[in-house]
Amino acid sequence: MFGRLKKLKKYCFPVKPVVLTFAHYYLPGYRAGGPIRTIANMVDQLGDEFDFRIVTTDRDFGDSVPYPGVSIGQWMKVGSASVYYMKPGARGLQHMARLMTETPHDIQYLNSFFDPGFTLKPLIARYLGLAPKKPLVIAPRGSSRLEHWRSSAGKSGPTSRH
Repeated sequence: MFGRLKKLKKYCFPVKPVVLTFAHYYLPGYRAGGPIRTIANMVDQLGDEFDFRIVTTDRDFGDSVPYPGVSIGQWMKVGSASVYYMKPGARGLQHMARLMTETPHDIQYLNSFFDPGFTLKPLIARYLGLAPKKPLVIAPRGSSRLEHWRSSAGKSGPTSRH
């Protein structure tokens, strides 16, 4: 996947392109496991070639309180990425659409396929014309495999960690 992003950058962007990334969880979180590590590794590996802006929650998986020391509702630097931490009440369609419209970016990256807040709302905002339709990357994270659906039967939705 990193190779595809590098090719896209090489042929389409003369300057460092901005990747607006939507991920339910990000650093300093760790409890959601793989999805956090995937985005952190992508930023580490591609941060010199791409400018990552990550929209995420203000708390770790299963926590009821925000991360200590993060600025909620504003962009802050975390490593080589800029991160926008959102509190639970600020994750509506209009808020997502406003972030997508007001944040200059070249590529939209959705780090799940079925996450209602961080995938479906940005997709709906694009569809309704509330947000710009930029090139889009969706990382299904295994949620498109039949085995995943079978193993998730009886859990709260198509994926067990959202």
